[in-house]
Amino acid sequence: MRITEIMINNSALSDLQSTMRKFSKLNEQLTSGKKVNFPSDNAAIASRMSNLDSRLREIERYQSNASIVENFSKMYDQILQDVSSVYTRVKSLAVQGANSGTLDSNLDRKSIADELEKINDHLISLANTSVSGKFIFGGAESDKTPVSDSGDIMTDPKANIKHKISVGGYELEYGVTVYDAFGTKSGTSIFKIVDRLKDAFTKSDEITKDLKDAIKTKDNLSMQNVTLKNEIKEIEKRKLQAEAAGNTALAASLQTQIDEKNSSIATNETKIKELQGDPSAATPVKGLIESKSELLKKAAESIQNELGAIDEIQESSSRTISQVGGTQRLLELTNSRMENFKTFSEEFLATETDADPAKVYTDMAMQKSVMDAALKALAQIVPKTILDFM
Repeated sequence: MRITEIMINNSALSDLQSTMRKFSKLNEQLTSGKKVNFPSDNAAIASRMSNLDSRLREIERYQSNASIVENFSKMYDQILQDVSSVYTRVKSLAVQGANSGTLDSNLDRKSIADELEKINDHLISLANTSVSGKFIFGGAESDKTPVSDSGDIMTDPKANIKHKISVGGYELEYGVTVYDAFGTKSGTSIFKIVDRLKDAFTKSDEITKDLKDAIKTKDNLSMQNVTLKNEIKEIEKRKLQAEAAGNTALAASLQTQIDEKNSSIATNETKIKELQGDPSAATPVKGLIESKSELLKKAAESIQNELGAIDEIQESSSRTISQVGGTQRLLELTNSRMENFKTFSEEFLATETDADPAKVYTDMAMQKSVMDAALKALAQIVPKTILDFM
Protein backbone atom coordinates (compact mmCIF):
# COMPACT_ATOMS: atom_id res chain seq x y z
CA MET A 1 0.00 0.00 0.00
CA ARG A 2 1.37 3.37 -0.97
CA ILE A 3 1.66 5.87 1.91
CA THR A 4 1.17 9.36 0.63
CA GLU A 5 2.10 12.63 2.25
CA ILE A 6 -1.59 13.51 2.67
CA MET A 7 -2.18 10.30 4.59
CA ILE A 8 0.78 11.06 6.83
CA ASN A 9 -0.49 14.59 7.40
CA ASN A 10 -4.06 13.47 8.17
CA SER A 11 -2.89 10.73 10.55
CA ALA A 12 -0.60 13.11 12.38
CA LEU A 13 -3.32 15.75 12.71
CA SER A 14 -5.77 13.11 13.99
CA ASP A 15 -3.30 11.98 16.63
CA LEU A 16 -2.61 15.57 17.64
CA GLN A 17 -6.36 16.29 17.92
CA SER A 18 -6.80 13.18 20.11
CA THR A 19 -3.99 14.32 22.38
CA MET A 20 -5.47 17.82 22.54
CA ARG A 21 -8.88 16.40 23.47
CA LYS A 22 -7.31 14.40 26.31
CA PHE A 23 -5.41 17.48 27.41
CA SER A 24 -8.63 19.55 27.32
CA LYS A 25 -10.53 16.92 29.37
CA LEU A 26 -7.76 16.84 31.96
CA ASN A 27 -7.87 20.63 32.11
CA GLU A 28 -11.65 20.48 32.72
CA GLN A 29 -11.09 18.02 35.57
CA LEU A 30 -8.48 20.30 37.08
CA THR A 31 -10.62 23.46 36.91
CA SER A 32 -13.93 21.83 37.95
CA GLY A 33 -12.51 19.40 40.52
CA LYS A 34 -14.70 16.64 39.01
CA LYS A 35 -13.53 13.76 36.89
CA VAL A 36 -16.99 13.33 35.37
CA ASN A 37 -18.65 16.49 34.13
CA PHE A 38 -20.95 15.03 31.47
CA PRO A 39 -22.74 11.67 31.16
CA SER A 40 -20.64 11.02 28.05
CA ASP A 41 -17.49 11.12 30.21
CA ASN A 42 -18.55 7.97 32.11
CA ALA A 43 -22.18 6.83 31.91
CA ALA A 44 -21.94 4.40 34.87
CA ILE A 45 -20.44 6.97 37.24
CA ALA A 46 -22.85 9.65 36.01
CA SER A 47 -25.79 7.36 36.80
CA ARG A 48 -24.49 6.67 40.30
CA MET A 49 -23.91 10.40 40.80
CA SER A 50 -27.49 11.18 39.84
CA ASN A 51 -28.84 8.54 42.23
CA LEU A 52 -26.66 9.73 45.08
CA ASP A 53 -27.62 13.38 44.48
CA SER A 54 -31.30 12.41 44.63
CA ARG A 55 -30.72 10.44 47.81
CA LEU A 56 -28.87 13.35 49.41
CA ARG A 57 -31.73 15.74 48.58
CA GLU A 58 -34.15 13.22 50.08
CA ILE A 59 -32.06 13.02 53.25
CA GLU A 60 -31.97 16.82 53.51
CA ARG A 61 -35.76 16.88 53.20
CA TYR A 62 -36.06 14.25 55.94
CA GLN A 63 -33.70 16.26 58.15
CA SER A 64 -35.75 19.39 57.54
CA ASN A 65 -38.93 17.53 58.54
CA ALA A 66 -37.21 16.09 61.60
CA SER A 67 -36.03 19.56 62.59
CA ILE A 68 -39.61 20.86 62.43
CA VAL A 69 -40.90 18.00 64.60
CA GLU A 70 -37.99 18.43 67.02
CA ASN A 71 -38.75 22.13 67.49
CA PHE A 72 -42.43 21.39 68.12
CA SER A 73 -41.54 18.56 70.52
CA LYS A 74 -39.28 20.85 72.54
CA MET A 75 -42.09 23.40 72.71
CA TYR A 76 -44.61 20.75 73.78
CA ASP A 77 -42.22 19.44 76.42
CA GLN A 78 -41.60 22.91 77.86
CA ILE A 79 -45.29 23.81 77.99
CA LEU A 80 -46.33 20.43 79.42
CA GLN A 81 -43.70 20.70 82.16
CA ASP A 82 -45.17 24.09 83.04
CA VAL A 83 -48.69 22.63 82.95
CA SER A 84 -47.61 19.74 85.19
CA SER A 85 -46.26 22.13 87.83
CA VAL A 86 -49.53 24.08 87.69
CA TYR A 87 -51.51 20.84 88.21
CA THR A 88 -49.39 20.13 91.28
CA ARG A 89 -50.22 23.55 92.69
CA VAL A 90 -53.94 23.08 91.99
CA LYS A 91 -53.89 19.74 93.81
CA SER A 92 -52.05 21.29 96.75
CA LEU A 93 -54.73 23.98 97.07
CA ALA A 94 -57.51 21.39 96.74
CA VAL A 95 -55.98 19.19 99.46
CA GLN A 96 -55.62 22.23 101.70
CA GLY A 97 -59.28 23.09 101.25
CA ALA A 98 -60.53 19.50 101.53
CA ASN A 99 -58.76 19.09 104.87
CA SER A 100 -60.28 22.30 106.27
CA GLY A 101 -63.96 21.44 106.54
CA THR A 102 -64.30 23.22 109.90
CA LEU A 103 -63.85 26.83 110.91
CA ASP A 104 -60.20 27.56 110.24
CA SER A 105 -58.94 31.07 110.74
CA ASN A 106 -55.58 30.19 109.14
CA LEU A 107 -57.14 29.30 105.75
CA ASP A 108 -57.65 32.32 103.52
CA ARG A 109 -60.24 30.89 101.14
CA LYS A 110 -60.74 34.14 99.26
CA SER A 111 -57.01 34.34 98.42
CA ILE A 112 -57.06 30.72 97.23
CA ALA A 113 -60.10 31.43 95.03
CA ASP A 114 -58.29 34.45 93.53
CA GLU A 115 -55.18 32.34 92.89
CA LEU A 116 -57.27 29.63 91.21
CA GLU A 117 -58.82 32.22 88.92
CA LYS A 118 -55.37 33.42 87.85
CA ILE A 119 -54.23 29.80 87.40
CA ASN A 120 -57.16 29.15 85.08
CA ASP A 121 -56.33 32.23 83.00
CA HIS A 122 -52.73 30.99 82.75
CA LEU A 123 -53.82 27.49 81.68
CA ILE A 124 -56.15 28.91 79.01
CA SER A 125 -53.26 31.02 77.73
CA LEU A 126 -51.01 27.94 77.52
CA ALA A 127 -53.73 25.93 75.75
CA ASN A 128 -54.07 28.71 73.16
CA THR A 129 -50.34 28.87 72.37
CA SER A 130 -49.83 29.56 68.67
CA VAL A 131 -46.86 29.51 66.30
CA SER A 132 -47.09 31.37 63.00
CA GLY A 133 -50.85 31.69 63.44
CA LYS A 134 -51.35 27.96 64.10
CA PHE A 135 -52.55 26.74 67.50
CA ILE A 136 -50.25 23.91 68.55
CA PHE A 137 -52.92 22.19 70.70
CA GLY A 138 -55.63 22.50 68.03
CA GLY A 139 -55.10 19.08 66.44
CA ALA A 140 -56.66 19.02 62.97
CA GLU A 141 -58.23 22.44 63.67
CA SER A 142 -54.99 24.33 64.21
CA ASP A 143 -56.53 27.50 62.77
CA LYS A 144 -59.21 27.56 65.49
CA THR A 145 -58.79 28.71 69.11
CA PRO A 146 -58.79 25.52 71.21
CA VAL A 147 -60.20 27.06 74.41
CA SER A 148 -62.58 29.97 74.92
CA ASP A 149 -62.07 32.68 77.54
CA SER A 150 -64.67 30.95 79.74
CA GLY A 151 -62.72 27.67 79.69
CA ASP A 152 -64.83 25.75 77.16
CA ILE A 153 -62.90 23.47 74.79
CA MET A 154 -63.79 24.63 71.26
CA THR A 155 -61.83 22.00 69.31
CA ASP A 156 -64.12 19.40 67.77
CA PRO A 157 -63.52 15.91 69.23
CA LYS A 158 -63.18 14.66 65.63
CA ALA A 159 -60.16 16.96 65.28
CA ASN A 160 -58.45 15.24 68.23
CA ILE A 161 -55.78 13.68 65.99
CA LYS A 162 -52.01 13.97 65.82
CA HIS A 163 -49.95 15.43 62.99
CA LYS A 164 -47.97 13.16 60.67
CA ILE A 165 -44.74 13.80 58.85
CA SER A 166 -42.41 11.67 56.72
CA VAL A 167 -39.06 11.04 58.41
CA GLY A 168 -36.60 8.39 57.32
CA GLY A 169 -39.02 6.71 54.98
CA TYR A 170 -41.92 6.23 57.41
CA GLU A 171 -44.75 8.30 58.85
CA LEU A 172 -44.03 9.77 62.29
CA GLU A 173 -46.91 10.94 64.47
CA TYR A 174 -46.27 13.94 66.67
CA GLY A 175 -48.17 16.64 68.46
CA VAL A 176 -50.40 17.06 71.52
CA THR A 177 -54.03 18.15 71.43
CA VAL A 178 -56.00 20.12 74.00
CA TYR A 179 -57.74 16.88 74.97
CA ASP A 180 -54.41 15.16 75.67
CA ALA A 181 -52.95 17.93 77.82
CA PHE A 182 -56.00 19.50 79.48
CA GLY A 183 -58.80 16.91 79.38
CA THR A 184 -59.82 13.74 81.21
CA LYS A 185 -61.34 10.48 80.02
CA SER A 186 -64.54 11.34 81.87
CA GLY A 187 -65.04 14.30 79.54
CA THR A 188 -64.24 17.18 81.87
CA SER A 189 -61.27 19.55 81.61
CA ILE A 190 -58.85 21.17 84.00
CA PHE A 191 -60.50 24.52 83.26
CA LYS A 192 -63.86 23.30 84.60
CA ILE A 193 -62.19 21.56 87.55
CA VAL A 194 -60.45 24.78 88.56
CA ASP A 195 -63.71 26.71 88.07
CA ARG A 196 -65.56 24.35 90.41
CA LEU A 197 -62.76 24.54 92.96
CA LYS A 198 -62.81 28.32 92.80
CA ASP A 199 -66.60 28.38 93.30
CA ALA A 200 -66.29 25.94 96.23
CA PHE A 201 -63.65 28.09 97.92
CA THR A 202 -65.65 31.26 97.29
CA LYS A 203 -68.78 29.66 98.73
CA SER A 204 -66.96 28.23 101.73
CA ASP A 205 -65.41 31.65 102.31
CA GLU A 206 -68.87 33.23 102.44
CA ILE A 207 -70.12 30.45 104.73
CA THR A 208 -67.07 30.87 106.96
CA LYS A 209 -67.70 34.58 107.36
CA ASP A 210 -71.39 33.95 108.22
CA LEU A 211 -70.37 31.23 110.66
CA LYS A 212 -67.86 33.46 112.40
CA ASP A 213 -70.43 36.25 112.66
CA ALA A 214 -73.01 33.82 114.09
CA ILE A 215 -70.61 32.47 116.72
CA LYS A 216 -69.56 35.98 117.65
CA THR A 217 -73.22 37.06 118.00
CA LYS A 218 -74.04 34.01 120.16
CA ASP A 219 -71.06 34.70 122.41
CA ASN A 220 -72.07 38.34 122.75
CA LEU A 221 -75.66 37.37 123.62
CA SER A 222 -74.43 34.85 126.17
CA MET A 223 -72.20 37.49 127.77
CA GLN A 224 -75.14 39.92 127.81
CA ASN A 225 -77.27 37.35 129.61
CA VAL A 226 -74.56 36.77 132.19
CA THR A 227 -74.35 40.52 132.77
CA LEU A 228 -78.15 40.82 132.96
CA LYS A 229 -78.41 37.97 135.48
CA ASN A 230 -75.77 39.59 137.68
CA GLU A 231 -77.65 42.89 137.49
CA ILE A 232 -80.90 41.10 138.41
CA LYS A 233 -79.24 39.65 141.52
CA GLU A 234 -78.17 43.12 142.61
CA ILE A 235 -81.62 44.57 141.94
CA GLU A 236 -83.28 41.74 143.89
CA LYS A 237 -81.09 42.57 146.90
CA ARG A 238 -82.15 46.22 146.69
CA LYS A 239 -85.79 45.15 146.29
CA LEU A 240 -85.61 43.06 149.47
CA GLN A 241 -84.13 46.03 151.32
CA ALA A 242 -86.90 48.30 150.00
CA GLU A 243 -89.61 45.85 151.07
CA ALA A 244 -88.00 45.53 154.51
CA ALA A 245 -88.03 49.32 154.82
CA GLY A 246 -91.71 49.41 153.75
CA ASN A 247 -90.88 51.37 150.56
CA THR A 248 -93.40 49.67 148.30
CA ALA A 249 -93.02 52.20 145.48
CA LEU A 250 -89.29 51.55 145.19
CA ALA A 251 -89.84 47.81 145.43
CA ALA A 252 -92.39 47.99 142.61
CA SER A 253 -90.00 50.04 140.47
CA LEU A 254 -87.20 47.55 141.07
CA GLN A 255 -89.52 44.67 140.18
CA THR A 256 -90.28 46.39 136.88
CA GLN A 257 -86.54 46.57 136.15
CA ILE A 258 -86.18 42.88 137.00
CA ASP A 259 -89.03 42.00 134.63
CA GLU A 260 -87.48 44.06 131.82
CA LYS A 261 -84.11 42.37 132.26
CA ASN A 262 -85.72 38.92 132.38
CA SER A 263 -87.52 39.80 129.14
CA SER A 264 -84.20 40.76 127.56
CA ILE A 265 -82.67 37.50 128.75
CA ALA A 266 -85.58 35.57 127.24
CA THR A 267 -85.17 37.43 123.95
CA ASN A 268 -81.45 36.67 123.92
CA GLU A 269 -82.11 33.01 124.73
CA THR A 270 -84.48 32.84 121.77
CA LYS A 271 -81.81 34.34 119.50
CA ILE A 272 -79.19 31.94 120.89
CA LYS A 273 -81.46 29.00 120.11
CA GLU A 274 -81.89 30.31 116.59
CA LEU A 275 -78.13 30.37 116.26
CA GLN A 276 -77.12 27.12 117.96
CA GLY A 277 -80.41 25.21 117.81
CA ASP A 278 -82.36 23.48 120.55
CA PRO A 279 -81.15 19.88 120.96
CA SER A 280 -83.44 19.44 124.00
CA ALA A 281 -86.61 20.09 122.05
CA ALA A 282 -89.02 17.23 121.21
CA THR A 283 -88.09 17.77 117.58
CA PRO A 284 -84.47 18.96 117.64
CA VAL A 285 -84.03 22.10 115.59
CA LYS A 286 -80.75 22.93 113.84
CA GLY A 287 -79.47 26.37 114.48
CA LEU A 288 -77.72 28.72 112.09
CA ILE A 289 -74.28 27.73 113.42
CA GLU A 290 -74.87 24.01 112.88
CA SER A 291 -76.38 24.62 109.46
CA LYS A 292 -73.44 26.76 108.40
CA SER A 293 -70.99 24.18 109.76
CA GLU A 294 -72.67 21.47 107.68
CA LEU A 295 -72.57 23.68 104.59
CA LEU A 296 -68.87 24.29 105.20
CA LYS A 297 -68.27 20.53 105.43
CA LYS A 298 -70.22 19.97 102.21
CA ALA A 299 -68.10 22.63 100.47
CA ALA A 300 -65.00 20.76 101.66
CA GLU A 301 -66.50 17.49 100.39
CA SER A 302 -67.10 19.02 96.95
CA ILE A 303 -63.43 20.04 96.91
CA GLN A 304 -62.50 16.51 97.95
CA ASN A 305 -64.51 15.13 95.03
CA GLU A 306 -62.38 17.13 92.57
CA LEU A 307 -59.17 15.50 93.81
CA GLY A 308 -59.92 12.33 91.83
CA ALA A 309 -60.30 14.31 88.62
CA ILE A 310 -57.07 16.18 89.36
CA ASP A 311 -55.23 12.88 89.90
CA GLU A 312 -56.60 11.59 86.59
CA ILE A 313 -55.52 14.64 84.65
CA GLN A 314 -52.07 14.54 86.29
CA GLU A 315 -51.63 10.93 85.17
CA SER A 316 -52.75 11.86 81.66
CA SER A 317 -50.28 14.76 81.63
CA SER A 318 -47.45 12.47 82.75
CA ARG A 319 -48.26 9.99 79.96
CA THR A 320 -48.33 12.81 77.41
CA ILE A 321 -44.95 14.11 78.61
CA SER A 322 -43.54 10.57 78.29
CA GLN A 323 -44.90 10.31 74.74
CA VAL A 324 -43.32 13.63 73.80
CA GLY A 325 -40.04 12.43 75.32
CA GLY A 326 -40.30 9.21 73.29
CA THR A 327 -40.83 11.22 70.11
CA GLN A 328 -37.77 13.34 70.91
CA ARG A 329 -35.66 10.23 71.49
CA LEU A 330 -36.86 8.71 68.21
CA LEU A 331 -35.99 11.94 66.41
CA GLU A 332 -32.49 11.90 67.91
CA LEU A 333 -31.94 8.35 66.67
CA THR A 334 -33.41 9.18 63.26
CA ASN A 335 -31.28 12.32 62.91
CA SER A 336 -28.17 10.35 63.87
CA ARG A 337 -29.00 7.67 61.29
CA MET A 338 -29.72 10.28 58.59
CA GLU A 339 -26.50 12.15 59.38
CA ASN A 340 -24.43 8.95 59.19
CA PHE A 341 -26.03 8.00 55.91
CA LYS A 342 -25.53 11.51 54.55
CA THR A 343 -21.84 11.42 55.52
CA PHE A 344 -21.41 8.03 53.87
CA SER A 345 -23.20 9.18 50.71
CA GLU A 346 -21.15 12.37 50.47
CA GLU A 347 -17.90 10.45 50.95
CA PHE A 348 -18.91 7.85 48.37
CA LEU A 349 -19.99 10.60 45.97
CA ALA A 350 -16.67 12.38 46.45
CA THR A 351 -14.78 9.14 45.77
CA GLU A 352 -16.77 8.61 42.58
CA THR A 353 -16.69 12.13 41.19
CA ASP A 354 -13.83 14.15 42.67
CA ALA A 355 -10.70 14.41 40.57
CA ASP A 356 -7.27 13.69 42.06
CA PRO A 357 -5.26 16.89 41.42
CA ALA A 358 -1.88 15.12 41.66
CA LYS A 359 -2.94 12.46 39.16
CA VAL A 360 -4.43 15.09 36.83
CA TYR A 361 -1.19 17.11 36.93
CA THR A 362 0.82 13.95 36.13
CA ASP A 363 -1.48 13.01 33.25
CA MET A 364 -1.36 16.56 31.86
CA ALA A 365 2.44 16.52 31.99
CA MET A 366 2.45 13.17 30.22
CA GLN A 367 0.10 14.40 27.50
CA LYS A 368 2.23 17.51 27.04
CA SER A 369 5.32 15.33 26.64
CA VAL A 370 3.49 13.17 24.14
CA MET A 371 2.42 16.24 22.17
CA ASP A 372 5.92 17.72 22.16
CA ALA A 373 7.39 14.41 20.95
CA ALA A 374 4.69 14.06 18.29
CA LEU A 375 5.33 17.56 17.00
CA LYS A 376 9.08 16.92 16.80
CA ALA A 377 8.57 13.62 15.00
CA LEU A 378 6.08 15.18 12.63
CA ALA A 379 8.51 17.95 11.83
CA GLN A 380 11.06 15.34 10.75
CA ILE A 381 8.61 13.24 8.68
CA VAL A 382 6.55 15.83 6.87
CA PRO A 383 8.41 17.08 3.75
CA LYS A 384 9.27 20.72 3.63
CA THR A 385 7.36 22.93 1.25
CA ILE A 386 8.16 26.24 -0.36
CA LEU A 387 6.38 27.93 2.53
CA ASP A 388 9.15 26.76 4.86
CA PHE A 389 11.61 28.88 2.85
CA MET A 390 9.57 32.03 2.56
